[in-house]
Amino acid sequence: MESMELKRLPVGIQTFSEVINLNCLYVDKTQYIHKTLYTHKHYS
Repeated sequence: MESMELKRLPVGIQTFSEVINLNCLYVDKTQYIHKTLYTHKHYS
């Protein structure tokens, strides 16, 4: 089993370019925003 690289959380980082350049964790939750707005249901 290969070891996974742990990425740091982007605490205090304000721009997407900083998140990418510092190799921080990024999770895109765009799909959940869309579902929440148009279905009025809770998603996790």
